[in-house]
Amino acid sequence: LDQQLQEPVFDGWRVAVPEFAPTYRYDSGTDNYDTSEKRRTPAWTDRVLWYNPNPQQGKFQALSFRSYPQLKWSDHKPVACFLRCPAKVEVKEKKQKVMAQIRAQMDQRKEDELVP
Repeated sequence: LDQQLQEPVFDGWRVAVPEFAPTYRYDSGTDNYDTSEKRRTPAWTDRVLWYNPNPQQGKFQALSFRSYPQLKWSDHKPVACFLRCPAKVEVKEKKQKVMAQIRAQMDQRKEDELVP
């Protein structure tokens, strides 16, 4: 995040900001940060990035970004981000019209193939 603010790194990309304890470097299978002789500093290494190619159609919004500290099978604690993403709305009448046009074109091609 600091790099993004300083210069155009990952321009147009967004990152979910963690509001939980660092998720890396644990002793595997525990809630203890690195107790090896290296004593690595805890950090947030697992990030969720997204890019919104067409913000005029709506913005992506991080609804929740959390860790799962109860899962201890690695030296990382898993993270998940739930996003609200813009989507086009299906207009049933238009869809039916387009499908009818496609079927008509397919039927015409079948007929054309049968004519010697």
